[in-house]
Amino acid sequence: MLSPISAYIKSIVFFMIFMSLVNLIIPGEKYRGNINIVLGLILVFIIASPLLRLISGDNAWLDGVLASVSNIEDQANIQNQPSAADQARQAQIMQNQRALIKQAFEQQARAQVSRIAQDNGAVLVSLSVTEDTERQSGDFTVKGMDVTVKAGNRQQTDKIKNDISNFYNLAAENIHIQSHY
Repeated sequence: MLSPISAYIKSIVFFMIFMSLVNLIIPGEKYRGNINIVLGLILVFIIASPLLRLISGDNAWLDGVLASVSNIEDQANIQNQPSAADQARQAQIMQNQRALIKQAFEQQARAQVSRIAQDNGAVLVSLSVTEDTERQSGDFTVKGMDVTVKAGNRQQTDKIKNDISNFYNLAAENIHIQSHY
């Protein structure tokens, strides 16, 4: 079944084709002007017919238009809903992105913590970042750090822990430092 909109457009197109054929068939110029006026008035009536239907109170055409628009929207919504495979693929992509973000953050943190350790007379041996997976935001959030350094004494490791805590705005209890004296 044709929707009211497509039927309306087809009727205009068919009438335009009919007008062209009539103009080709007319043998002389004598009646061409009068015929074009009549055909033009009929075309105006065809184009204005939906408005005339609304004015006359015939809402069946408008209901058909609204139903076809609603049907088109429903089909678009169905097409826009991802399948289970698409959702699984999207979840895998997000997981890969999070892993890459974590890896990039660890590299940057390793460089920064190495500078902090050097400023305090120690050497960074290893660094591991713990992600806060309990937060529901989509952002990568650091929960804590595990750091191993070669330091001369306990005061150096405490100073390194304090500097890391201040730099990354982490609670000191979430920073675990192992030191090799």
